[in-house]
This record gives sequence, structure tokens and C-alpha cells, in this order.
Amino acid sequence: EKEEEKEEEKEQLPSLPPVLLKKEDEIAAKKILMWYRSQRRLNLWKSMAKKILKDSSTKKLRKKRETFKEVIGSEMTYVKGLEQCVSIVMGGMKEEKIWKDQQYQEEMVKKIFLNYEEVAKLSRALLDKLLARDKEFPLNVKCGDLFLEMMDDFLKQYAIYVQGYYQTVAFIDTIENKKWTEFLKRKRNEANKPLVSLLILPVQRLPRYEMLLEQIYDLTPDGHVDKENLRRAVKFVKEMNEDIDRQTQNRNKLLSVEKLILGCPDIVVLDRYFIRQGAIQGLNKKGKRVNLYLFLFNNMMLLTSPLEKPKKEGEKYEFLEELQLKKYELQDYYYDKEKFVLSPTSKDIRKKEKDEPQPVMLYSESKENWMIDIGTWTVRTVSVTSKT
Repeated sequence: EKEEEKEEEKEQLPSLPPVLLKKEDEIAAKKILMWYRSQRRLNLWKSMAKKILKDSSTKKLRKKRETFKEVIGSEMTYVKGLEQCVSIVMGGMKEEKIWKDQQYQEEMVKKIFLNYEEVAKLSRALLDKLLARDKEFPLNVKCGDLFLEMMDDFLKQYAIYVQGYYQTVAFIDTIENKKWTEFLKRKRNEANKPLVSLLILPVQRLPRYEMLLEQIYDLTPDGHVDKENLRRAVKFVKEMNEDIDRQTQNRNKLLSVEKLILGCPDIVVLDRYFIRQGAIQGLNKKGKRVNLYLFLFNNMMLLTSPLEKPKKEGEKYEFLEELQLKKYELQDYYYDKEKFVLSPTSKDIRKKEKDEPQPVMLYSESKENWMIDIGTWTVRTVSVTSKT
């Protein structure tokens, strides 16, 4: 600044006798000098800008901004697809009479779209925040905090949607209705995409978030105000994707179990996880040991018997009984190396009502392992030390 002031002192207009300098000329001369000074300042800023642009950290920030623009652009495309599905397909399904029973049609909307509309609203909110931040910080991008603010909602809504997505797609293939087929054809033309391509959008988006956030994080210099928030955001999104992947794998396992069992009830529900399966023995009505096959989950277990002549390809077992583990305690018979019992905790078991759980006596050479796995999920484990 001092050097600039010295330069300005040198550039003062020559003093003229007042009589020779008209007021208009003096004003014009001052304007010329102001313009000259502004040009010098502009050249100075240009010189500084060139030096800054050569700096490696500045190059990173420039690339970071480009990546941030890519995030916004891809988010706009994503939100457009979601909102098209909500307004054109989901909205059209609510308005048109595809099935005679209105209540049944409303249930079909819920079954097909799950919480798709909530995901669309969440993504719209994120996009609006990203656009606002882009205007607020056009040069020095800061976005990590925006993702962190919404992570809890993202985890909840995306987990619900992805958990039910594959089952929904499989269900759509089973729908046999002429009006439904015609409806899908019309809406495909309106949305420029088939329904399945719109439904998969949230499933495809999560890995994309992780990739873009990692790129922005890598391009953010150490010490930048956004660095820590981005690190946490990347970690959160990565864990969310891993969690959803585990849920997807578990859900596929539950579906595969259903296909193995003749007469199997619907076991694919949220928060149910497969633990283990294996051969075991139980008692029939005559008190004789029979071969069984047990499927254990975190909140229930299925007792089945091996099929001698399967009716369908892939079926190996016949469904016998479903046991809700929260209704049982596990009894360990110390005097018997193979015997253990699942005993109901209900006080009314003596009534032997149809819906009341009954004791289940089981035998296995791997008794200890079964008891560890089952005992984790039952009300409690008790020891029986004598035969009386």
C-alpha cells in the first residue's frame, strides 16, 4: 500500500494557475487520474491472481470447485428423475382406476413405491442447500457440513427403500393386469424411462455420493475449514453403503431360505437377520426322535423337516413351526450332552391353547454351539441339573 501511495504522489496532475484551469477541466482531469489508478490496481490484481493460480493448493481448489459443480449437476439430474417418477407414475397411479378395489390400489401404490416420495423430498432439500451454498461461496467451496446435517435422515430413508427395493421389483414382475400393463406403457412415454429404471435411481445414487465426496475430500487442502467435515461425511456415507450392502446380502439370504422351504411363511422383514442353519433332532408326538432342520434368525427360528420327494425344484424342507424367540427361555440339561429345551415364558402355558407356545425339546451333537447362538436372542438361559 505504501508503494502504491508513493506511485500516486508521482502521478499527481501538474498544478495549473487557477485562472487557466476551468472547473470542468479539473473534474475531467480527476476522472482520468482515477481511471488510471484503477487500471494500475487491476493490473496488480491480475499479476497476483496469476501467482495464486500457479500455486498447487489453488489448483486443487479449482478442481474441487469443478467436482462440486459435477455434484450439483448430477444431483439435479437425479432429483429430476425422482420427481418425474413421483408426479407422473406414482401420481398417475393414484388418480387412475387400475384395480376395481380402491383400497387395494392404494395398497399397491405403497407396496411398489415404498418411501420413494420421502427419498425424493430429501434429495430435493439437499439440492436446494447445495445450490444456495454455491451462490454463497462461489470460489471457496464448502459443502461437507451440508452432507453431515442430512446423514441421519439419509441413512433412515435409504435403508428402508433399499431393503424393500429388490422385493418390489420381483413383485412387479408377478402383476398380471391389462390396465396395469397399458398404464406402464403410457407412463414410460411420458417419463422417457420405464418404471424399473426410475425405481432403481436411489439404489444407484448412494455409491455415487461416496465417490464424489471422496474426490472433493482429496482435493481439499489440509487445514481447510471444510476438510474435517468432508472426512466425517465420507466416513458416514461409506459406512451407510456398507450397512446397506450387508442388509441387501442378508435380505437375499432370507429370500433364498424361503425358496428352500415348502409352505414357508414370509420371513423377509426389516431388522431380521440370518444367523445359522443346520440339522438337528426333535421329538414327535409319540416321543421318538426325528430328524429336523433348523433355521435360526435374530428374533425367530424355523423348524422344518427334510423332504423325501420335493414337489418343486430347489425345495428341500417342509415348514413345521415358527418360534418367536422373545417368548422363550433356553433350558440347558447338564446331565445330557445333546438335550436342550426352548420353554415358553408365558404363565398360561398349562391352558394349552392353540396360539400358546409349547416347549420344544431338541437334540444335537453341536448342542453347545446351538445354545450359544440361540441363547443370545431368547429371554434368558437357565440350567437344569437333575432329571427330576
